[in-house]
Amino acid sequence: MPATKRMNFADKVMHIIGTYGLPLQPEMLASFRRHIQDRTPGNRNRLAEEEAAIFLAHRLYAMVIAELRAGIDSRTISTILDAWSKFAQQSMYRSDLGLINMVLFDHEILPLIDDVERILEEESPAENHSRIEFAARRPCVSP
Repeated sequence: MPATKRMNFADKVMHIIGTYGLPLQPEMLASFRRHIQDRTPGNRNRLAEEEAAIFLAHRLYAMVIAELRAGIDSRTISTILDAWSKFAQQSMYRSDLGLINMVLFDHEILPLIDDVERILEEESPAENHSRIEFAARRPCVSP
């Protein structure tokens, strides 16, 4: 993919990432932009909306898992867990609208959402589980 098309595509992907409204630091968003501009989309037939969802799923998942493995108390909602929660809710809403292909969602994104939810459930004592309102199982509402 030529550099100009790649940059235009990256701009579209970054615009869509911005519409998720995630509580991410500007430095992190700048890092996302650089990474997206430097890579070629995994599947040239993907829409920018789908590319944004896949990128966020993989990037945020890695950050959440690293945070949980570092022993951060999952009962306190960190910025990364909050971003993950909002991403999960938004990606389900967008897949329901048809903006994200359901096969892509079911096989690429939902397993990550389920994995994080499973880890959070395992780490949370039953009496504290109600304190964690994880978006993956809440009803989706429009942004």
